[in-house]
Amino acid sequence: ILEKCIHPADIPGSKLREIIGTAYGENFTCSKIAPVRHLTGSQFLLELFHGPTASFKDFALQIMPHIFAYCIPRSCNYLVLVATSGDTGSAVLDGFSRLHDTDKQRIAVMSFFPEDGVSPIQKSQMIGCQKENAWSVGVKSDFDFCQTAMKKIFTNSDYTGYLTVEYGTALAAANSINWARLLPQVVYHASAYLDLVHQGIITFGDPVDICIPTGNFGNILAALYAKVMGIPIRKCICASNENNVLTDFIRTGIYD
Repeated sequence: ILEKCIHPADIPGSKLREIIGTAYGENFTCSKIAPVRHLTGSQFLLELFHGPTASFKDFALQIMPHIFAYCIPRSCNYLVLVATSGDTGSAVLDGFSRLHDTDKQRIAVMSFFPEDGVSPIQKSQMIGCQKENAWSVGVKSDFDFCQTAMKKIFTNSDYTGYLTVEYGTALAAANSINWARLLPQVVYHASAYLDLVHQGIITFGDPVDICIPTGNFGNILAALYAKVMGIPIRKCICASNENNVLTDFIRTGIYD
């Protein structure tokens, strides 16, 4: 799937396979990476917690830094900004901290999180994942403020211009607005379906429904892309918790 979506002129197939081997190697605790387990009846569970930070975000953020490092110009430094409500922070910090030392010299990441809006274990992970090129910043506000502030930084031409001229540094994003975040998630939705086929649970072509716990809808958007690409997904069901800004928007038409 990745080879179909990434042009060989950008990343040759041999290099892409090397990157995949690095991203999904010994840092995952299960050899199947994303195994499918039987739950009850016709319900199955896709386990996405075998990565180094026990978050499904690891599936994108273990490979994205290596793709990023390979594709960007060697002559420029990059500062990657990310806003997080919890899981993304430690996953992005861990992922970029695993780059080769030469890449760490030119690529750094900074994660903004709401100081009182994440769980104690998430905060401990983010603080513990800080390395020489990876930092976390607690903000005394909520996640939406962090995300809005980050977007304002990107659109502030005076600030981005100053970084470029004075430090030779450009900004990049690691939130779900980045296609490199979504594409690896498309892969595990496809692999889950194929695992059910290989286990004899379904026949190839049989439709399945996918229920996804989601806040900002990045994961379920990846499932929709998998459906458009041809995976026989019938329904994508959003299971939203109190992080329900987008859920309320769909129901009411009002974005708060």
